[in-house]
Amino acid sequence: MTFAFSTTEVEDGTGKTTSLVFEQPEDSIAWLNRRSKTAFSAALDSDQESAALRATEELGDQLNSLGFSGTRTVLDQALDWPAIGAYARTGETFDSDQIPAIYLEAYRLTAEEIAAGTWLESESGTGAKRIEADDVEIEYSSGLSAASLAANHPEIFRRLKAVLPSGGWQG
Repeated sequence: MTFAFSTTEVEDGTGKTTSLVFEQPEDSIAWLNRRSKTAFSAALDSDQESAALRATEELGDQLNSLGFSGTRTVLDQALDWPAIGAYARTGETFDSDQIPAIYLEAYRLTAEEIAAGTWLESESGTGAKRIEADDVEIEYSSGLSAASLAANHPEIFRRLKAVLPSGGWQG
């Protein structure tokens, strides 16, 4: 049986105010399994949900620290995507109801690394973050620098750079 988030709201491209993740776990699992990455799919349902929540938060932090050009489509939407005025290094603009495929790939890879226990923790000790969604709660330290992201998670960093303007972080 395939697990689906029952209470965690998934962004659908409309700029929901209550979204906490970008897609259901079965979509992430299908993409990851095609690449022989199986830690996320092997995780317990609650661990998948925790990894997805944390991946959303980690990527949001990284995206904004790297120079993201977009503005949320709805003033009080929960996540950075969808966005107005977002464009890539290539000059490509993203539709205002689009969550770019390359960003979803970074999200999936981050959830995989979190589930596998290979996500590099903060080296800066900037403090704890807490995410709560009904009965799932996780707490962790954030503050991974862009240089550390590039060195330790190059697949994710490359995908994040693809959704940044050319003036964004150049590392």
